[in-house]
Amino acid sequence: MRRHYNGVSRNHMVYHTNVYAVAEDRKYSEILQPFFAEGRLNVLDIGCGHGLPGPLSNAFMPRIGHYTGVDLSSRMLAQARRFLSKEIKGGKAELHHADLVEFLPTLADDTYDRVTAIHGTLSLVDRSNIPKIISQCHRILRANGYGVFDMINRRPDMPRHIRNYENRCIKGVPTTPVDTYTPQEMRRYLEDASFEVELMAGLNVIGASKEVEDYFVRQQKVLENKVKKGSKGASEKLERLRKRAEEIVNIDFEACQDDLSVGHSLIAVGRKIT
Repeated sequence: MRRHYNGVSRNHMVYHTNVYAVAEDRKYSEILQPFFAEGRLNVLDIGCGHGLPGPLSNAFMPRIGHYTGVDLSSRMLAQARRFLSKEIKGGKAELHHADLVEFLPTLADDTYDRVTAIHGTLSLVDRSNIPKIISQCHRILRANGYGVFDMINRRPDMPRHIRNYENRCIKGVPTTPVDTYTPQEMRRYLEDASFEVELMAGLNVIGASKEVEDYFVRQQKVLENKVKKGSKGASEKLERLRKRAEEIVNIDFEACQDDLSVGHSLIAVGRKIT
């Protein structure tokens, strides 16, 4: 897994600046907005990668009093240190290079207001560790704090375990084993850890198609080159591409809520009740 995400780090920001990925992150932040309403939150981000990406950072960083990120990939963390350099210098952020299974038990009870594990982080962890991890997340949260968990959803045509999972949007990186989860399984994990389930949402029934994302990557590259050359109408076409991406993501989200089994991503939010 470390090898996989050290490889992903080379092209990770390319994906997160693509118009389709930006539209997805904007929808993601819209989904999570109600759970980040307060200010000065103490947040732990497990599997933080290069730090909260794009619109997620824009939406939530102003409400975060202190951000702690932990990741297994040294190369991802190197990007995160650049991305969060201002917050780190100001004492608003800290980053740790560690295995979360070993890291979480070292943290004190009732420390964080939010614990996030987004973009499929926990699907990369061996299934046998999931109950312990979610239980540890509950332990370190303060009363009425939220745990936000984003897993790879097990759609009807998918196995519980995928030995050689290929990143659907970033080429040329090693495959990695992943585990997939149903909404029923995630609800059970959260409830067994004493969380009260506040949200189950799906995302990416259309975006899970590599062809869709490749289309937007190609079109954006072509149009951005034309804009640089001053081609007539290129800027307007690029803006239409952005709007088309947003429309597809919104339709995609509605379809996933009608049937949680169809999305690529499964978002589960639990609250630590008093």
